[in-house]
Amino acid sequence: MRSVDPNLPPSVETAEEEKAKKAAAKLAAKAPEVRPEDEVVLAWHVSMVRQRPKQAIIAATVILLVMAWGVIVFSFNGPGHFRLSVIPSLVFGVVLVAALSELFFPIHYRLTPTGAYRRNFLSATQIEWRHVRKCYLAPDGIKLSPLRRQTRLEAFRGVFLRFGNGNSEEVMAAVKRLRPQGKDE
Repeated sequence: MRSVDPNLPPSVETAEEEKAKKAAAKLAAKAPEVRPEDEVVLAWHVSMVRQRPKQAIIAATVILLVMAWGVIVFSFNGPGHFRLSVIPSLVFGVVLVAALSELFFPIHYRLTPTGAYRRNFLSATQIEWRHVRKCYLAPDGIKLSPLRRQTRLEAFRGVFLRFGNGNSEEVMAAVKRLRPQGKDE
């Protein structure tokens, strides 16, 4: 039961309740409809470490060198004062690993009747089929874009579906089947 303040007129209380209901409705409207528990039409994962081992080795080497540089730079406190400080180098390492997470961690893809879903380490992106305006075919995947034409924003919008081990035909067929017809391209 809710408590009613006798000092407040009923109209003030209902106005606050209406504001709360409107805020909840806005949040519900913004909530994506693509959920991992939806009926899965196609699911796969891609490991970039296995596809590009040389890039992974180079990236790991650069991360270790940056971390070593951080230890050296942040440990020197002037002539005759040397104090080992590993916290800044650990921060550098975590930031670089997070930035290169597509290279180091597997990328999981899921196509459902409501949209496409991509999950990797700390990030997840999704797009509903009704928002897909263009599909761009690349040698290693398909870009599902909500934009009508290519712009500078293209890199930051939509979902890129990387092909797994020989599943390019299967992914393209599923996208053609699930994407509503009558869109731009």
